Amino acid sequence: MRIKIMLGSDDSEKQLLLNKNIKPVGISFLKTIYSKSPVFNNLYNSDKKRMPFCSALYLGKNMKIAEDYIITDSPITFFFSTGRFDIYSYFINGCMDFMNEGKMILLKNNQRLKITKIEPLPSKTIGKKITIKTMSPFVLQNPKVDRKDFKNFYVTAEHDSFESVLNEVTEKRMAYLGIKGFSPIKIKTNKSKIDQIPHYKGYVRATRGEFELVSSIKTLQFLYDYGIGTRTGQLFGMFRIL
Repeated sequence: MRIKIMLGSDDSEKQLLLNKNIKPVGISFLKTIYSKSPVFNNLYNSDKKRMPFCSALYLGKNMKIAEDYIITDSPITFFFSTGRFDIYSYFINGCMDFMNEGKMILLKNNQRLKITKIEPLPSKTIGKKITIKTMSPFVLQNPKVDRKDFKNFYVTAEHDSFESVLNEVTEKRMAYLGIKGFSPIKIKTNKSKIDQIPHYKGYVRATRGEFELVSSIKTLQFLYDYGIGTRTGQLFGMFRIL
């Protein structure tokens, strides 16, 4: 289940100046949306934050990166996906409350964004083989490697362990979220780019691009609904099917 949220400027300004590290804005928006829901504590106050959703920000085709800011046109788009009806319903309700109460997302340059449109998206038919394009880069953390080994802790398409870590992470996420039926995944890289992304007080390494995935329908549906990799609650891991 997917939904598209349009976020527009609260004044006549059509051009937005966004911080280069835009992810904290999206994460804060998600927390605000869920703040009144009965699932908030389970999502944000538990020890293990394996989120049952993924999301992505699309900043528009006219986006330009300046020295200190990202410059783009209003509105920008927030995409959200989950396989759980309760998570989906609470998200929609939270967005409706946010819009009806006139709440705003405050940006660092004193611009503000409001929800201008809420649009549920049609479902997709998933087969046993899909070609995907990332909407937000995905992060894979190797549980067998110490975090201090930055280059190998974050596994990307350039690593030999890329496929095996993807399988290990996906199997654990499915089990944690109570979803049975994991099948091994084969992944083929069509084209990819490795990003080093500022994240809070540090960095993460992430992969974006186009890939072919082969697995069972249930496993591929899980990835489509909940995102690929880890940190999916922090605007990583969402993709679309080509």
